[in-house]
Amino acid sequence: MLDFRILGSVEAWRDGEQLQLGGRKQRAVLTLLLLDPGHVVSTDRLVDALWGERPPRTAATSLQNFVSQLRKALGASLLATKAAGYQLDVSPDHVDLWCFRKLVDEARGQPAEQRAATLERALALWRGPPLADFGFDSFAQNQIRELEALHVAAVEERAEAQLEAGRHVELVGELEHDGLAREVGRLHAPAPRPAPAGRADRDELDPGRRPDGKAEHRRDRRKKSRDDAHVKPRDRKDVDRTARPERPLDDGIDARAVAEEHPPCEGCDRR
Repeated sequence: MLDFRILGSVEAWRDGEQLQLGGRKQRAVLTLLLLDPGHVVSTDRLVDALWGERPPRTAATSLQNFVSQLRKALGASLLATKAAGYQLDVSPDHVDLWCFRKLVDEARGQPAEQRAATLERALALWRGPPLADFGFDSFAQNQIRELEALHVAAVEERAEAQLEAGRHVELVGELEHDGLAREVGRLHAPAPRPAPAGRADRDELDPGRRPDGKAEHRRDRRKKSRDDAHVKPRDRKDVDRTARPERPLDDGIDARAVAEEHPPCEGCDRR
């Protein structure tokens, strides 16, 4: 019997053996069919997901080839051609996403101890980020956000059930070792504010934005340059202590004696 997994990377298993699903676009076709098992997914939707608004002239032919290869891998009877598109005839009970949804629904209304156990079974189906193969593909973004929200809700419901069942110690252990709090916080946290484009000084113009370390360093350097430019000549020795001190003009030394002691070289132009 075939089992499909999309709560993580896209996988198909038959009797404990993982099947080869082909290239990225071919796996994307399977993913779109698994998101709506037992229903027709239109050709237009598949083409748009694979190639966007400007598909190549060979898009329809390429899609047919992907479907043909999937039939070889999965079995011809599972993938049917319909007038408007294609349909994957597989029971939702053999797709981890739909098993997860079913378990979460079953958990609601159960006693706390049983509810926590059911939700644990549901969360155990997750192997990583959902639709992990397509994390940057536009066609998958809405589905990924929806599935992540479902995951967070299930994590929170399980924690509440554990508290109701008096499993406080176990919950604390999960918070420390499984990253429960980090997972919930990550998906509830607002998106980071992007840095403004343009001049480096622009961050100074936004009082609500905390400047980064590089911006502060640049401002410190500019301030130091301005301060150095306004230092009076008599104070420059304090600014640069490594500078060679000048001999005072009124230290009692006869300038003519110095000149006689250190005559200029013969090639110098004496004026």
